[in-house]
Amino acid sequence: MLINDNTVNLQQYKGAIKPCPLCAQLTPDAALDALTRGRACRLCFDKKWVAVCLNCDGTGQYKGKTVWDGGRSDHTSTCTPCGGNGVFPANKPATVAIPKSVENAPVTV
Repeated sequence: MLINDNTVNLQQYKGAIKPCPLCAQLTPDAALDALTRGRACRLCFDKKWVAVCLNCDGTGQYKGKTVWDGGRSDHTSTCTPCGGNGVFPANKPATVAIPKSVENAPVTV
């Protein structure tokens, strides 16, 4: 039995899935430019969906009590599971349907 194997199950921190806040605001021209230059979104890694971190409630900062004074003082630090992003990359939920007009739209380069 390992005392501390330093593993973290990130599935327990993944909450509600929503559209990526960075990718959803891009214009089609900006999205195409980023795609052709080989840049991936830093939040969703071009999956277009993110899961909110339950440890920090999507803020990227964990607020809790200190360890060094017996928990008497408040302490704020970067959220460890999400790395300060507040979200995790996620796959598109099965319940979201894309309209056929958008799905089959021609792409002009």
